[in-house]
Order: sequence, then C-alpha cells, then structure tokens
Amino acid sequence: IMRFTSHNPDARILFLSATMPNLRELGNWLTSLNGKKTDIVQSTWRPVDLELHYRAYPNATDNKGKFDYQATELKKMEIAIGLVLTKPEEKFLVFVHSKNTGRLLLSQLKELNIEAEFHNADLKLEERRTIEAAFKDRENGIRVLVSTKTNAWGVNLPARNVVIMGLHCGIRRVEMLDIIQMAGRAGRYGIDDEGHVY
Repeated sequence: IMRFTSHNPDARILFLSATMPNLRELGNWLTSLNGKKTDIVQSTWRPVDLELHYRAYPNATDNKGKFDYQATELKKMEIAIGLVLTKPEEKFLVFVHSKNTGRLLLSQLKELNIEAEFHNADLKLEERRTIEAAFKDRENGIRVLVSTKTNAWGVNLPARNVVIMGLHCGIRRVEMLDIIQMAGRAGRYGIDDEGHVY
C-alpha cells in the first residue's frame, strides 16, 4: 500500500473490514501516505438476522474442589450435542478450542449416528476442502461440522447454527475477534434467512 500510494497519488483507496479494532489508526496512516482525507464509515447492519443465545455451563470440580478442565469440557460437549439434537434438520458448525475436544466431540456425534467431520489445521488442504464441500451440500452432505478456528475467518459455509464451546482455550481466554468471527459464520447471506449462535 505504501508503494502503491507513492506511484498512484490520485488513486482513491477503500478498505473494508468487519472486525478491525484500530480503524482510526489505520485511517490516519492512510492519510499520511496519500495526503487525502480518510473517512471511516461504521455500520452494525447485517444482511441476515443473527440471534445470540447464551447457555451457562458449570465449571466442574474434582473431589478436592479444584477446577476440573476435562470434566468441564465434557459438560460443554453435552450442551453442544443437546443443541444439535434439538434441530435434526438443520446444519451446525461447532467451534472447539482444542483438537482433543474436537476429536472427542466428533466421536460422540458419530456414536449418535450424526453425520459429522472435524476440520482442523492437522488436515491437508485437500482434506479440508473435501470436508467443506461435504458440509456445503444441502441435500446429502454432513450435518455437523466440528471445527477449530480454521473456519472462523473468511469461509462462507451454510451454517444456520453456530455453537461456540466456551470462551477459554485451557487457561487462556479466546480473543474476542475470534469469537465475533465464529459467530459471524451463522446465517450466511443467500443461504439462510436467519442465524443462531449459541
């Protein structure tokens, strides 16, 4: 962009982003590059209505009263599976924050004869593309896609329902921009008339 503005001083530049946190800094930077006034336009409009549903999950403890991460993950999985079972005709994209949780959830879904796959960074590109295509198939494709954040950014999948399994990855809090991107996968324009995030 720096080189482009120096070679094309008359060009008008438009940046688009759904999640940029530092808009003013970016605008000031662009003005310093091309000497033109930068306007920042913000909108909360979304072409498909998105409903947020919050489900509380208890933090499990061991027999000494200490936080039990694995038992808590199992409780979150139980809630996620319950949500999937309430809408047997609809697609779900379930975001997990660890591969171990994803593998365990996938196993539990398959035990219930629910067509599901697990999308994560361990897969080769062609494997990921195959899973994405199977999820996009509205007639015969998989119904539940379990995923790490590999599907959170820039992927347009037909997920009417998104489940985000908690706000922590181990002891680390998941970045809010990642949560926003995950939620944004629900209710895709041209595919659904509404989206639900749990």
